[in-house]
Amino acid sequence: MAKCIVCQARKGKRKCQKNEAMICSLCCGQTRGEETCQGCSFFKGPAPRNYGKLPYFEAQEMAKYSDLQDLGELFEKTMAQVDQKMIGDMDDGLAVALLERLVDKYHFGEEISSTGERVGQTVTLFFEIIANELEFVADDKLTMVLGAIRRAVKRRTDGRRAYLDFISRFAA
Repeated sequence: MAKCIVCQARKGKRKCQKNEAMICSLCCGQTRGEETCQGCSFFKGPAPRNYGKLPYFEAQEMAKYSDLQDLGELFEKTMAQVDQKMIGDMDDGLAVALLERLVDKYHFGEEISSTGERVGQTVTLFFEIIANELEFVADDKLTMVLGAIRRAVKRRTDGRRAYLDFISRFAA
């Protein structure tokens, strides 16, 4: 069996579509890329994000600082308004997906596109309502408040609308 064309140290056991030659599993793992390895059986794509490991403010810290409370209230009030505009078509799962899209923007720096699906529609409505309110708030602060709210939704949800019903009572 031929040696790996990348490292020349180990046996090449995998056919690399990028190099069109045999490479070892270690070099395959180290040189794997999204553009060059699409369709390869060894390429699994990027790992899913673990939103549960995001930084967040503890409830006590949120209660201690009025600016954090105001920011959390703004997010929840806006979420309740989005729910009203969707005529109650939201559920807690969609609220979590909305928060995760916002985290994608503020923590991971991704552009948010409204692709037409339900989550995209909620994101579009969210930004129509909130407009420029978040312009001067630091992204890390937004991320930590979003993380705290996401945790609250996950704790309070019953799989349907428990969280949304709860915030709707207070956001008017």
